[in-house]
Amino acid sequence: MAGKLQIQPWGMFQLKSAEGVCTPKGMKESGLVALLAFSPQMHRSREWLQDRLWSDRTTSQAQGSLRRALSNLRKSLGPAADVVGSDRNSIWLETAQVEVQQTPPQPEAEFCGSLTIKDPEFEDWRRDQQLQQDPPEEELFRIQPSAPVQSAPRLRVLIQSLGEPDDRIEAFAMEHLSMLLTKRLLTLGEIEIVTEGSGQAEETSAFSTTIELRSHALGGWLSIHLRLLSGEHRSCFWADHLSLELDMAALMTRNELAPFVARAAGAIAHRLPQRQQSDLPRCLRVQRASELLFTGNRSRIDHGDLLLEKLQGEENDGMVSAWRSFAKLTQALEFGDFSPEVTQQALSLADDSLIDSRSNSVVIALASIVNMKLGSDFDYGFYLAKEAHGYCGDDPYALNALCQAHFFRSEYDQAYQLSKTARSVAAGLPNKYYWDIQACLAALGVGQLEEARDFAWQSHLRWPSCRPPLRYLVALSLLQGDWDAAQSFAAKLRRLEPGFDFSQLLTEDYPVETLRRTGMISELSGLLSS
Repeated sequence: MAGKLQIQPWGMFQLKSAEGVCTPKGMKESGLVALLAFSPQMHRSREWLQDRLWSDRTTSQAQGSLRRALSNLRKSLGPAADVVGSDRNSIWLETAQVEVQQTPPQPEAEFCGSLTIKDPEFEDWRRDQQLQQDPPEEELFRIQPSAPVQSAPRLRVLIQSLGEPDDRIEAFAMEHLSMLLTKRLLTLGEIEIVTEGSGQAEETSAFSTTIELRSHALGGWLSIHLRLLSGEHRSCFWADHLSLELDMAALMTRNELAPFVARAAGAIAHRLPQRQQSDLPRCLRVQRASELLFTGNRSRIDHGDLLLEKLQGEENDGMVSAWRSFAKLTQALEFGDFSPEVTQQALSLADDSLIDSRSNSVVIALASIVNMKLGSDFDYGFYLAKEAHGYCGDDPYALNALCQAHFFRSEYDQAYQLSKTARSVAAGLPNKYYWDIQACLAALGVGQLEEARDFAWQSHLRWPSCRPPLRYLVALSLLQGDWDAAQSFAAKLRRLEPGFDFSQLLTEDYPVETLRRTGMISELSGLLSS
């Protein structure tokens, strides 16, 4: 190739070879080049690239998408295609054939500003790269006129009920729904919630999102329609409906209302960020970082911890401390890092979170789990779990903490019932698979092996790259005498844990604590030795 491939990432992303401009038409193809150009030695594993561009896809889907993007990129580059190298595991740029514009031509130029890639992982990476660009040296010493510090906007939500209820039960139902939405949304952290008629709502376009509610009562049934709106033109980005019996007792059980509320809260937390073009509210940035802790992928978990650490550096609050504490717990459980330093750091962060945010059910729940699993303080963990549940009985994190607290006290029936409730109200979360595996463990406590296996399978389908569901699918298949299935799941697990074999399930430090706690490990040992 005559000349180098020039990569201009500032403002309008552009690639230019000796033959002229050769920028790919596809956003993901350009994003792939950007990711490689700003990586160490311009080299990355396929898995890392898949996680940044197709984080919402299954492993096989992401692999196929990456192959197509790589093929499209090479076609766009034409004679310069040999600048892109690849093998089964990695993709790279030939550094000697590439020239990257490292600094912006104008101070206001945004890094990869023209790349509209609707993947939170890519956007987080892009923002990190933007932050790493230091101002010119002369700017550091230039006296600037004083100006108020611009902080990230606070998420504001307007709950708006349309129409007049026909009777008192319908009026109560809508007021009860509004209260449940408020309680659940407040678990996200710093958020301002305004209800219609409170006198605080100016114009709806000023809000990050509006929850629009309509109800219709007919023949003893109540139909509720919910829409989430955002932007100046109030465009709808999510909708749902619910039909339930117009009965006071049924309304108070919340069996149907709680999952309905969970889905709406989940849509606000995880779909609204994809529509925001400006800086995200802090609470949504925390949510996006915390989601990485549930991926089972070491690099993504570490990245989530790094994002949380940056947020903590900006402003220390209990929610960030709680999630950082949980990040340390996740690293310990997933990768066996139970060093005193990690344990002490996790427990200290949990303590700090309670000092800063003692009234948030998520914060208290995370502190409860860390104290039980890393501090082995089951009495304190139980106390915290009950406190979290008291603040918000429909918070899936609080329900999970209380479930685990009962489990550690060998109160398996209570844990089992709570796990099913928690799984139901976690319906709107992208990491619902976490509650699937928790339900699996609780089902093992009451001897429901078939149900436990089904929960583990559901978790694996939603979480194919994570180890815990596969570990328990192997063990449960063996306990049920299904050796073919056990071999199949073990083969999948070996891709994540090279060298895995059945005997590892019996080792004392292998992470299948529930099998040991319930005594099933002895039965498994007998099966494997026969």
